[in-house]
This record gives sequence, C-alpha cells and structure tokens, in this order.
Amino acid sequence: MSITEQYAADNLTAVEPPNAQAVVQPTALAVSAQRPLHLVSDAELADLPDPEYLLEGFIEEGTLAAFYGPSGVGKTFLVTDVGMSIAAGINWMGKKVKQGPVVYVVGEGQSNIKKRATAWKRARGVPVVKGMFYYPLAVQLMVDKSVEELLRDIELAGIKPALIIFDTLAACFVGGDENAAQDMGKVVEACRQITRRTGAAVVLVHHSGKAGKKGGTPVERGSSALGAGVDAKFVIERDNSYGDGRKHLRLTTMKQKDDEESAPIHAVLNRVVWVGFNKKEQSSCVPECLESVAGQAAVAHGIDREHREAMQALAKCGGSNVRTADWQKAFREEFHQSDATFNRRRHWLFDSGYIERHENRKGHYSMTLLGQSSVKEQSVGSNDLAHVQSQSHPVGVTQRADGTEGESATATAGTVNVENEGSNRAA
Repeated sequence: MSITEQYAADNLTAVEPPNAQAVVQPTALAVSAQRPLHLVSDAELADLPDPEYLLEGFIEEGTLAAFYGPSGVGKTFLVTDVGMSIAAGINWMGKKVKQGPVVYVVGEGQSNIKKRATAWKRARGVPVVKGMFYYPLAVQLMVDKSVEELLRDIELAGIKPALIIFDTLAACFVGGDENAAQDMGKVVEACRQITRRTGAAVVLVHHSGKAGKKGGTPVERGSSALGAGVDAKFVIERDNSYGDGRKHLRLTTMKQKDDEESAPIHAVLNRVVWVGFNKKEQSSCVPECLESVAGQAAVAHGIDREHREAMQALAKCGGSNVRTADWQKAFREEFHQSDATFNRRRHWLFDSGYIERHENRKGHYSMTLLGQSSVKEQSVGSNDLAHVQSQSHPVGVTQRADGTEGESATATAGTVNVENEGSNRAA
C-alpha cells in the first residue's frame, strides 16, 4: 500500500502525506461510517410516528399556533383555559386533550395570574394543577439571552413541556416592528427553535388589526409573515347575537395547515367569585362551552345571583327613575352588603345593559327591558342545580365552618361562588 493510500485508509483528510501533490480525500468507507445530520430517506420517513393532536382539532404536538383578537375580548381567559385543561388532562370545550406540562409565559398582567388560576381551579373543582407552570416575565423572542433564560428554567425544573404559551406577542416583541416581515420572520424562527429544543407546541397570543372589507373577520395585527409562518391560527371575537348582556366569545379557525378546519367554538365567560385571604371579594372569569349544560344554564339565566339581588333591590324601589342613594339603601338593608359591593354590581349592570341612566336626572337609574326580564326569571331549583353540576365540569368544593364539604356554586348564572379562601388553601 502506498503512503497516499495509507493516509486515506486512516481517514486523515487534512494532512498532506510526503511527496503528495494534493490533499487526500476520505474514502467511501470512511464517509459511510457517518450518519447524515438531517437527511431522511423515504423509508425512514414512513417509520416516523404519525402527528397527534395536543388539543383535538386545534393544536398538534410540536407545532406553532396563534390565537388573536381585539384587546379586551377575553383572549387570556380562553387561552388560560386551554393551557390549564391540557396540564390537568381535562377535555376542553368537548375536545380531547393529550395531557402534558404547560409553561405559560405571562408577558403582561402578572399581578392577575393568581386570580385567573384560582378562578379556573374553583370552577373546575381541581385543587392543584401539578403540570401548570408560570413564567412571570416577558421573554423577548428576538433576544437570544432572554430565550435561553426561559429554556434554562425549563431544564432546571426537570420538565418536558407539551405546550408553551406566550401572552402576549407584543409584550415578548419589544423593539421589534410588527409590520416588518423580517422581524416577524425572526419571531417565527425563534418559536421554531424553542419547539426543536423542547418538543413543545408553541402558542402566541396576539392582537388583531383592522377587519376585512365591510366589517369582515379581523386579521392578525402586523405583517402577514406571522400568519404565513404559523401552522394554525384562530381568531377570538365577541358574539353579540345572544342579546342577554353576558360576554359571549366565538373562536374561529382561520388556518389549519395540514388538516380540516374545526367548527367554531361558542363560549360564555362565567364570573367566579370567592373571598380571598385578605377577607375581600375576589373574582375572575372562566369560559364555559355553550354546548355544555352549564353553559346553557348561563345563557338561559343571563345574570348571576349577586347581580340579580341588586336588580331586585332596584325593582323594590320601583325599577324606574330611582335615585342611586335609595337603591343603595334598599340593597344594603335587604341583602346586608357593603356600599362598595353595591357600586361594583351597579357598574357591571350598567356596562352589561341591564340598567340605564336617566337622561335628564343625574344619579337616577331605570331598568332596561333586559333588566326587567332578569328580575322575572326564577332561580334554578336544587334538583336542576344538581343536574347541571352532574353534567358539566365539577364546581369548586368548599369547606364549611362545621368541617363538612359542599358545593358552593350557583347555576343560575354559571357563576361559582366560593366561601373564604382561607378555609380551602389547596384551591
């Protein structure tokens, strides 16, 4: 064997042997000992596992999705429901989930994390969601160091997330130009890198921009590079067709890259109320599917017990052209509630269309037609309440003063009312 052949056999490709005129290239034998880094043959492709849905019909494992809608529409409530349902292994809006850890990057509204989580757990009857993790910092997706800090925390926690949620994209995109395709392309690539590193699906919560022509469906704000780069995208809108004063949402699939688009999801936001450690009333919202019994009960009754009490006090004063002071006094005497509680309920009733202010007399209120109908409604009886509870998600279990446990929910409004938080710390 010549000197040149000996070097080639030893796979020493970068060393020039004595008296050789050119660098010796590795032999076919040496190349075959290495595996391609990314190249996959058709036979190997056939052996790969089939893609599975993390959330049936909506989010596939390891994909990138965007949920967008107008500011204040309820995006965070809906996406929180998605994340906590997957972490807890509870079906979402009648759709199957594949249980797995979820990391929720709270880019804004960090002070309300506890309220949202507490409301969801009480509404669903789940004391603790062990697979749910919160990252209360806005991860800057265009800054490598910021992304690495998130990935380091995930690694240190010893979890393999199934889903990572960024809420909102704007908060995680400081300094970037939403209208620039190049910047949006960098965000999409950063999310893909996170998916490759963790195996998790990624969800971006984003704001909508202008609607389509003639008031059509809103589009995601900024460059179309975002919509083109994601695997699936969904728009969240208010649905005012019910006319009951409650906050209805409609989730519509705008893109599903490799599957048929799912039918729209219709939901209503139910208010969950409890007394916190500070002995003050706390509340937040949890979406309920309108196809569920609990959701139908919420729509049928339209208004929860607490606000119906305020309406009853107004009706006791005549219901029309009533001075605020007289209404407040009747509410306080009848239901033994504070003036602050009265004012909160009065503002909600006005914003929801149950009452209206007198045009010519300041501080006077009258019931609207919607308000009048709400007072006439009868509360669901105990048998109906038990039926609602048995057919929907379990409601929060609270501990009474005598040590027994009992359901403390009011199905008349789809609102869960929970006693002192200190008596049920696990929730």
